[in-house]
Amino acid sequence: MFINHNTPLPTIGPADIVSNMQENGAVMLRSIVAYAEGSLQRVWANPRGFSAQDILTAMGTNAASAIQQHGALVAFLASPTINAPVDPAVLALIKPFTVNPDGTVTINP
Repeated sequence: MFINHNTPLPTIGPADIVSNMQENGAVMLRSIVAYAEGSLQRVWANPRGFSAQDILTAMGTNAASAIQQHGALVAFLASPTINAPVDPAVLALIKPFTVNPDGTVTINP
């Protein structure tokens, strides 16, 4: 297949570009929310049957930073500027936990 480089590009205007940007932004935002929800579910309701403590223990001293990063992402998504909160049912999966000085995380009894 050969491309005819003499074919003019379709004419689009600024409104088309804005519309495309808005659509892409909405898709990207939904993808980020879905990623955050999936990531939280893999820790707090693991589909393979691992407990949340199993996952946090496997993270070792990186667990605290991972938990903090997820918390920051959830807060950012729920902010008035973004207004794309994570599903409350997913957030309800999170159990009380303690961040230990060495960076590990322990789920509270």
